[in-house]
Amino acid sequence: MEAPPAPVSSTNRSVVGDVLLALPNLARLMWGLARDKRVSLLDKGLVVGAALYFIMPLDLVPDFLPFFGEVDDLVVILMAVRRLIRSAGLDVVLENWKGDPKWITEGKVARLLGAAATFLPAARKKGR
Repeated sequence: MEAPPAPVSSTNRSVVGDVLLALPNLARLMWGLARDKRVSLLDKGLVVGAALYFIMPLDLVPDFLPFFGEVDDLVVILMAVRRLIRSAGLDVVLENWKGDPKWITEGKVARLLGAAATFLPAARKKGR
């Protein structure tokens, strides 16, 4: 006899809800930062490169490899966006953020984007 599936916790639902609520504002933030002259061209280029890597049919890590092949695109994009937001600075990010400023000042966006760091090797995590 199979065990019943584990219930979905309210914490997991809350995180998923937070991500879904943040997506439109994150998209507007990315658009605003891409157009902002105070943001480094290098960081903008990294995000564009990550987006191109995401849509490319060829990957450095083939998608048929379990787990790693499926998440490599996501990790590349999250790391580029995380760098863009960090290097832009708080004032510039707040100026371009259309949502509740607490998402930025209380670090909710940083925590959502920080999830990508869990996929990096320990030596790389220490460098950032």
